[in-house]
Amino acid sequence: SEEVSSAAVEDLRAVLESDLADEYLKDAGPYVAEVMQTQVKTNDPAALEYLQKRTELDNEYNDKLSNLRVTINGEEWRMQDVLVSEELTPEQVVQALADYYLGNYREFGELYLEMIALDKKAAAACGYDNAAEWRYDQFGRDYSPDDALELCEEIKRELVDLNAAVMYDGTVELEV
Repeated sequence: SEEVSSAAVEDLRAVLESDLADEYLKDAGPYVAEVMQTQVKTNDPAALEYLQKRTELDNEYNDKLSNLRVTINGEEWRMQDVLVSEELTPEQVVQALADYYLGNYREFGELYLEMIALDKKAAAACGYDNAAEWRYDQFGRDYSPDDALELCEEIKRELVDLNAAVMYDGTVELEV
């Protein structure tokens, strides 16, 4: 829960604000020091209310995602059952997903917009200019957005070649 996470961060904050912080961080090493400082920065107590509400919305979203129903050939299905069914064809699953999202996009969209607004408020409370930078730091990435974009471009190039090989001759040779 956010309360437990908050308590853990407060412990980190107490260590970083203590007289022994420099010695502790030196012993812990630069990586641990950076992680601790980032956790404290991204979890300011002023953001707790927004984070708690965000967790509630995440739970509501996931509950709706797994419990809403779709109709397939006149029979009602829970979406989570559709995704694991061995009796449905891939086409039926794809159609069920389309029906599911088309039938619920407004409700999911409203939840998502609320989540974005809460993320922006939490980010601001933690001293960030935007939620993307805040989330990036929260997840402890060790690569830049430019690195991620470069990787995505490389993956796209590889997938086009892989897809072509599968589509045209059904064989794939992978270099490992």
